[in-house]
Amino acid sequence: MSENYKDRLKEIWPHYLLEDLDNSLAYLKRQCRGMEESSQSPIFILSAGWRTGSTLIQRLINSNSNVALFGEAFEHHFLWHQLANQLKNFSALEKKYACYIPENYGVVLPEELNEMLTKAFTATLAPPISHLIKAHRSFIEILLKEPVEKVGREIWGLKLVRSNIDVAKYLQFLYPRARFIFLVRNPYDACNSCLNIIKGDAKAFPLMVDSHYISNATDYAIHWKHCVSGFLEHYNKLNAMIIKYEELRTGKATESISNFLDLTLDEDVLLNKVSVTKIHERLTVENRMIIKNIAGEQIKALGY
Repeated sequence: MSENYKDRLKEIWPHYLLEDLDNSLAYLKRQCRGMEESSQSPIFILSAGWRTGSTLIQRLINSNSNVALFGEAFEHHFLWHQLANQLKNFSALEKKYACYIPENYGVVLPEELNEMLTKAFTATLAPPISHLIKAHRSFIEILLKEPVEKVGREIWGLKLVRSNIDVAKYLQFLYPRARFIFLVRNPYDACNSCLNIIKGDAKAFPLMVDSHYISNATDYAIHWKHCVSGFLEHYNKLNAMIIKYEELRTGKATESISNFLDLTLDEDVLLNKVSVTKIHERLTVENRMIIKNIAGEQIKALGY
């Protein structure tokens, strides 16, 4: 099952698995040593797939009058995966292609600058790496932070349902003070909810743009395992906490979320039911076995 899982994963996610992100981020940190760290502390929610309660926790956090979190903004375009991909493979390629303007270029003497620009090998001349990092921050802040500040709220962020742990690593690299909530739900219940929706809309849950959609328990289990594996392995290395939907829905997790974010939250928000899906059929025994065979280790680790 392990090899079949890996083969299937490569088939479904060939364009956004970030295989060398850890080494790349470590390299970029070394190159940007001394660069001023961002003082921003956004909130990011990463959910292990659809039908997991991500909108519920988003609304709960937004109940604080100083917060406005966006929901899956442009995620259907896979924007966040592609942004993270831009910082991939740096360490592997630098020896061959690196040619950067020095970080202290602002104090370079005119004659030295002319010497560098006219006599050095400049075929791959690039701005300092610190400017690449600043550009990523600027893009995200213009997109997410600026609209929030214009309506008088200071704390900004985003919730995602398709994104894996590497997107979280990318965001944490840009914003070391960011807070992350990793949301999980019993995969049997979540998958069943998805399958009921798929019967009315076969393209409700795209894994790649106009290419592959969750269409069965196998697809869902693979996506769930892919997300949860990363959450379990890395949450304690990031400023993150894992929340179960079952505890969120009953209000048991509200206090821990409030304490983690240092925010006062309105628990009454949990009473408002929005876009509730009616379950017409229960998950079949066959589909339960499929999910268990693929994600049994993670299911056990979470106590489901």
